[in-house]
Order: sequence, then structure tokens, then C-alpha cells
Amino acid sequence: MINYTWTITNVIVNPSITVGDTTYEDVVEEILWRCTGIETGTNTTAYEEQSWLIGFEDPSSFVAFSSLTPEVVLNWLMDDDVKDNQVRRVKEKIEELNNTNERLNNTKELEG
Repeated sequence: MINYTWTITNVIVNPSITVGDTTYEDVVEEILWRCTGIETGTNTTAYEEQSWLIGFEDPSSFVAFSSLTPEVVLNWLMDDDVKDNQVRRVKEKIEELNNTNERLNNTKELEG
């Protein structure tokens, strides 16, 4: 089984943006996120990480930086299909690492 953790590792914030007569403070412009997977049993760890720009398109749904949670940010960035794709990539990386480690161990046994 693989346990996944989603984290926001960096956020670039614009101190203020004015739209019409309203000024919004601490407006998030770019987010660096990471999805880390750790397989129980082998402790194999892999991650997928990307930086995504956030457009300030709808002032009615504005959330200031100080009020953000990882869940809010991830919902800005991706729907469930995109999240599933990131999880799939992490799983593939873990499987590749496990297969590589198994081949190395088998090679060492043959040489030993």
C-alpha cells in the first residue's frame, strides 16, 4: 500500500492587486506543490512536484494567503482526474524504484 501526502512547498504572493475600486492584498500568483508517496513494507518514497501559476480571474472567490489551506489550494489547481494522474505518476516511480532495487539485489546475489 502507498500512503500519499500532498503539500504546498512554496507560494509566491503579490502584495496587492487592484481590480476596479477594490484592492486585494496577499494575492497568490504561483504555487509549488508536491505529492509524496511512501510504500509501506519497502519504505520506497517518490514524489511528483510542479509549479503552477494561479490566475486572478474571479475576485468574488478571492482567498487571502493567510486564509489558505492545502485543500483550498489543491482545489484551485486540479480536479480529481488531475489529482489521480499525479498519484498514478508517483506510484509508477515507486514501482520503477522497487524493480531497480530488486534487479540490483539479484545481480549482487549472482556475483556473490
